[in-house]
Amino acid sequence: MNFSGTTKYAQIAALTSAQVAALETEDLKEIGTDAIKGLSAAAIKGLGTAQVQALTTDQVGALGGVQLKGLSTAAVEALTSDQVKALGTAQVAALTAAQVAAIETADLAEMNTAQVAALTAAQVKALTTAQLQALTSDQVQALKSAQLVALTTTQLQGAGTDFTKNLTSDQVKALTAAQVAALGTDQVASLDTEDVAALTAAQVKALGTAQVVALSTAQAGALTSAQVAALTAAQISGLETEDLQAITTDAIKGLNATAIKALNSDQVKALTTAQLAAMTPTQIAAFTSDQIPHLNLGS
Repeated sequence: MNFSGTTKYAQIAALTSAQVAALETEDLKEIGTDAIKGLSAAAIKGLGTAQVQALTTDQVGALGGVQLKGLSTAAVEALTSDQVKALGTAQVAALTAAQVAAIETADLAEMNTAQVAALTAAQVKALTTAQLQALTSDQVQALKSAQLVALTTTQLQGAGTDFTKNLTSDQVKALTAAQVAALGTDQVASLDTEDVAALTAAQVKALGTAQVVALSTAQAGALTSAQVAALTAAQISGLETEDLQAITTDAIKGLNATAIKALNSDQVKALTTAQLAAMTPTQIAAFTSDQIPHLNLGS
């Protein structure tokens, strides 16, 4: 077949999957953008990988959502970076979860932030570990709260430290307690102090002992009074002495009686005079008779 840019819409619409599969790549390129919209989803399924790669960016950008759904996952995988970038946000949202999972990592990394923000929750849940790791900082920060909470704990763990490091404070705050609990210790350590300070009480309470131990001195110093108040006895007992000392005098006021009683002798010794001076009478009264001798009360 030989098409020209003036080929009528009806002629294109009449093509079957077998006929489309038989088209030469040069013939495909001659189909106008208006005419290519006439291809049925069934006919689109006939496109081979070489044919898909031969499509111009204008032709790709002209395809409707139903047509795009007709592409096989192999065809989607064959799309070039320029073709993927040519997709509109409505087109991106129209792709099936399986098709999104088939996009090559290099092509995904070329998507603009508007395209990333257009991904549905189902599509985000279909992203592979390699795809999540390939996202740029701008792309990660373009993800909406609904998209982030759609990630499974396995996906979030596999996304790696670059992913968590690129999250904004608002995005970190949007994570569910279960997602925070699933973060690897290296991912927790990758959070900046603003991210740590943004954690909700429920998120802090969800942290495992190993995650609390992974906190850096700077991160411990970023904890707020409300966050310290949310720490359980087990979490407090897991804090390294340097991290305990880094808790500000304002934040130390959040330490509850149960947590105070859980402090070991080394932790009690590590409490600074400034921290002790900031504590309320109720907090001081919570120290046990075994802990009192280890308090750094000064001269």
